[in-house]
Amino acid sequence: MKKYIEYLPEFLRDIEEFKAIGSCEDVFLDNIKKYFQDTENSQWIGTSNERGLERREKIMGISVLKGTSSDERRKIIMSKWNNYIPYTYYTIRSWLESICGKGNFELRIDYEG
Repeated sequence: MKKYIEYLPEFLRDIEEFKAIGSCEDVFLDNIKKYFQDTENSQWIGTSNERGLERREKIMGISVLKGTSSDERRKIIMSKWNNYIPYTYYTIRSWLESICGKGNFELRIDYEG
């Protein structure tokens, strides 16, 4: 992202007042850019920051222990988000892979009930 001073005509760039305004504006614009980036990242569970995770936990009625890592919290949120009854072997396997990771579980079907 360009700095404020770079948008000014050349003859204004050397004036101290414009340099001072530019340094203040650059801080403000950097904060806005970070806010927009955080907001965009919070749209998805996998990239949410702490604030986004807290928001989703509140919406979904999830209580977590203090000290729980962000990755663990994401797994808990994803588990609840994807909580539906899988009806086929393939949907169960896909659901388990999304929670446990590929190859980190064993799936057996008991046909005898």
